[in-house]
Amino acid sequence: MTITAKATGPARIKLLVWPTAHPASITETAWKNTNASQAATFKLNAVGTAGHGWSWRAVIQDQAAVGAATQDAVRTVPWRPKKGVNANFRFVVSSCMVLGLPAPALRVAVSANPVFFGMIGDMGYVDTKKRAAQDYRLYSNQFRDFLNHADSRPLLAKTALVGMQDDHDYGQDECDRTSWKPYAAQAFADLIPGAVATGISYRKWSVGAADFFLLDNRRFQDPKEGPFENGQYHSVLGNRQRTWLTNNLAASTARVKFVLAPMTFTWYWSDGEKKALVNFIERNVSGKVIFCTGDKHAAALVRPSTKTYQMLGGPINIDVKSPTHYRPNVLWTENGTGTPYSNVIGLVHVATTSNRVLLRLMREDGVELARVAVPI
Repeated sequence: MTITAKATGPARIKLLVWPTAHPASITETAWKNTNASQAATFKLNAVGTAGHGWSWRAVIQDQAAVGAATQDAVRTVPWRPKKGVNANFRFVVSSCMVLGLPAPALRVAVSANPVFFGMIGDMGYVDTKKRAAQDYRLYSNQFRDFLNHADSRPLLAKTALVGMQDDHDYGQDECDRTSWKPYAAQAFADLIPGAVATGISYRKWSVGAADFFLLDNRRFQDPKEGPFENGQYHSVLGNRQRTWLTNNLAASTARVKFVLAPMTFTWYWSDGEKKALVNFIERNVSGKVIFCTGDKHAAALVRPSTKTYQMLGGPINIDVKSPTHYRPNVLWTENGTGTPYSNVIGLVHVATTSNRVLLRLMREDGVELARVAVPI
């Protein structure tokens, strides 16, 4: 388990961590000084194991260790089943949040009691503020504002955050492998657990009998005008990430695999990459593969092939929505091929005990817009 704790200024931090059901069994970490974003990250290999719920709180003191230490609020990571065990659980996923506005969709997410929240991009839009200096501090403030938002805090206090950057988090709209900003990636890594500033940002994990793959669609993306790394088509993954994904999907014995991707698969990936990946899955991957995507300011449910589904669940709170132009195999959009109306969170019920996954698109007032049941 990776935990990032933050202070209001330079400080040193340690963690107290315990199984929620056994509050006397406390593990105490060593002190760590905060980074440039006034945060410290802890990797706790000995605690946070599946099969238990976990609680933790940060202890904060000035770096000189002169003043009294203070304890922050208790936060929890909910119970999750061990790898390979059939069980029922929920997770939520969405993207695209304007930090200066309320985000009631996140209140709907809280009520679902998810095992994690997948925030797959666009935690704010400071790159659009042309008068603001584009630097580490600007993006550090953006990500801190997301973590401190009145509607983010209750959700992040009771579940795990899984985050990935999209273009507005990487410092430039529509950025690719030649134009993303390292200072934005460093700020993200300093505040978001599991993120890295350089190198391989994509990763995988398991919850019960489901496997998860979190992609990075910007750091390794080809420029739109080329050259294309694979010599055939524009890729949002790049050769190394695509090979990692296909190899791990083929090796997975889980009956359902979830691919969390910032860029919506159906509308924003190139036809060449979509076709290559879907064909690979049909030939080489067992079970079902469900893409949970963001970036496009719309909600949709799609079935690209017999083994693949896509849930586009967003945006969180943006007034300007994106039309869902015609694409084959679309199961549902809010307004046909027109412009949608709603702010949305994607809610996924995984029930490997009953051989089903339920994909639900929830409006910010808690009304269900659409659902599809996926047999697994």
